[in-house]
Amino acid sequence: MNRICIFLAAILCAGVISAQQPGAGGRGGGNASDDGRGKNKRMEKLLERVKKDNPEAYEELMRLRTEDQAAFAAKIREMAQKRMKKHGGQQGPRELGQARNSGEKRGAGNQGTGRRGPGGGMGAVRAQKGKGPLSQRFLEHLREKRPEDFERIRKLMLEDPEAARDEVRQIFGEFSRKHFKQDPGIGLAVKKYRQAQTDEERAAYRQELERAVTEDFDRRFQEKQKRLDETVKRIEFMKAELEKIRAAKEKICNKQVEHLLEKNEDRKKALRHAIPEEVK
Repeated sequence: MNRICIFLAAILCAGVISAQQPGAGGRGGGNASDDGRGKNKRMEKLLERVKKDNPEAYEELMRLRTEDQAAFAAKIREMAQKRMKKHGGQQGPRELGQARNSGEKRGAGNQGTGRRGPGGGMGAVRAQKGKGPLSQRFLEHLREKRPEDFERIRKLMLEDPEAARDEVRQIFGEFSRKHFKQDPGIGLAVKKYRQAQTDEERAAYRQELERAVTEDFDRRFQEKQKRLDETVKRIEFMKAELEKIRAAKEKICNKQVEHLLEKNEDRKKALRHAIPEEVK
């Protein structure tokens, strides 16, 4: 279930990213922020349908949304694709993460549907190369250092997603100012060096700068190493889960066949549960 709990992060972080870069849109010359709001609305509608049809799956998505962007985005795309197949494969208004029709061009019309900008819901997270690790780092920081805020935001997301996004933007602003800026000691040492009047002073301030740069490097390196170690742990966990699924192959397939052969009046239920719990 931890993998399913990864969904909530995507929307939280998409809101943060779009708030920090409000004008970066596509090449189509349209309003990317409007397009992003439209995609967010479509996703909220999709989540509302899940909440109505399968409350347990909805709860899992909400937990995912706060902990793992990638898994949340993948699950949303999977659900959108299943919905398309269920309705005869008709595209209609694009669901989150769905491909364009073959005849649809980037930037066509006045809807700003060019290269997806930061305001584009789940697309925003994918488009923000390099932003994923920062947002994941932020969520890990929040869960470890401010568990009360983390839990409060998680609950708020279930009740009022927009209010939760506003809360995250504020906290993320404080976090980014503290963690993503250069060590102030480096700038101070540079300033002292440039204002020095003698070679002796410049030599002393150069040594001070070298120490500050070295300490900053060590701090950043340790943070990257920590994230790498955590990633390795997640990969090992996923490998173990995959082996469990492989071992239960026959049971899973038999259960899926039983669901698919149920009577017509149970067809909708069978479709919703076509993937057994062992896979989830």
